[in-house]
Amino acid sequence: MPSEPAQNRARPYQKSGLYVLKNAVAKLGSRALPTKRTALGRALHEWRVALIADLGGDDTITTQQRALVELTVRTKLLVDSVDAYVLGMPSPVNKRSRSLFPVVKERGALVGQLQSLLRDLGLERRAREVDIAQQLAAMHEQRAAGEQPPAEVAATPTP
Repeated sequence: MPSEPAQNRARPYQKSGLYVLKNAVAKLGSRALPTKRTALGRALHEWRVALIADLGGDDTITTQQRALVELTVRTKLLVDSVDAYVLGMPSPVNKRSRSLFPVVKERGALVGQLQSLLRDLGLERRAREVDIAQQLAAMHEQRAAGEQPPAEVAATPTP
C-alpha cells in the first residue's frame, strides 16, 4: 500500500508564522511594522507615543533610549502576534508528547526579552520639565489680549 502524498498528510506540527514574522522584522526593521492606517498600526503607534511620554517626552530621551523604544515596539508586536496565535489554539499542550508546543516556549522567551527591554528603559515614570514662569507669562498675555486660556490651564484651581 503506497504512502499518502505529502500534501495529504497531516503536519506533525502547528505552523504559527512566528519565524516568518521575526525574519521580516529583522530584515525590514520599522518598515515591517503595520502603518497607522490599520488598527494594529494605530495601537502600536499609540503605545510607542505613551512609552516616550513616560520617559519624559520626545525632546528629553536619548538616542539609546529611542533605539530601545523601537526594539520594544517591535518585540511587543511579536509578543501580541504570538499571544493571538496561542490563545486561538485548542490547547497549548501537545497531547501526544505531553509537552508544550514550541511556540508557547518561544513566547516565554519573547516576553522575557520585552521585560528586559522595559527594565533597561526604566520602570519609573519621568515627569516632563515644565517651565511654569513661561506658562504664566503666556497666560497673562492671553488675558491681556482678551483670549481664553487653554482648557488644561483654565481647569487648574487657583490657591
